[in-house]
Amino acid sequence: ERLVELETEMMRKDGSSVWVELVATPLENEKGELGGIIESFRDITSRKEAEKKLLYLSLHDPLTGLYNRAYFEEEMARLNPQRQGPISILVMDLDGLKIVNDTLGHQAGDELLRTAARLIRRCLRKEDCLARIGGDEFAAILVKTGTSAAQEICQRIRQAVEDYNQKEKPLIPLSLSIGMATTEGSLSLNEVFKQADNNMYREKLLARKQHPQRHRPSP
Repeated sequence: ERLVELETEMMRKDGSSVWVELVATPLENEKGELGGIIESFRDITSRKEAEKKLLYLSLHDPLTGLYNRAYFEEEMARLNPQRQGPISILVMDLDGLKIVNDTLGHQAGDELLRTAARLIRRCLRKEDCLARIGGDEFAAILVKTGTSAAQEICQRIRQAVEDYNQKEKPLIPLSLSIGMATTEGSLSLNEVFKQADNNMYREKLLARKQHPQRHRPSP
């Protein structure tokens, strides 16, 4: 009967690490007394790496490397606005992705999504949770961030997009519609998310009126 079975990470002599499964089995004499222990080790590094990869894929968007919607929703459920507030949520939509996909192909659309993800990530703090929550939609959770600090971050993202368009001069300019909301009173994070989402759509509707060429195919 096994006495101990555990998995642990060990160091090799060359400094590299290896995951092993340790099984310690008691060795009893004829009287049933413990006379020793037989220890066996098995290298399980490949399995651990496969598990780590599967865990990463379950929490991340494979295209952009950002967190996915499942992780984003877990974070919203985990965080407590009373203890970690104020909490602000940003919802961002990549304008004109369908136009890019239809006119330049999905590969160009994918590259635009990766570019948007990089620009947004650079404007956020390391501890901020940024996720791709839909085909052309991103969202971020900013803990201990009030309205004014969140507005500054929104402006930083808008400036980063403007700088990218001026420097790279893409065939179809990168455009993001951004909505923001902050916890107030007894609002839940789900309600804050809905407010941010509504604010994003208001900005998108305004952008459609001001820049209709970004929302319909070129002739």
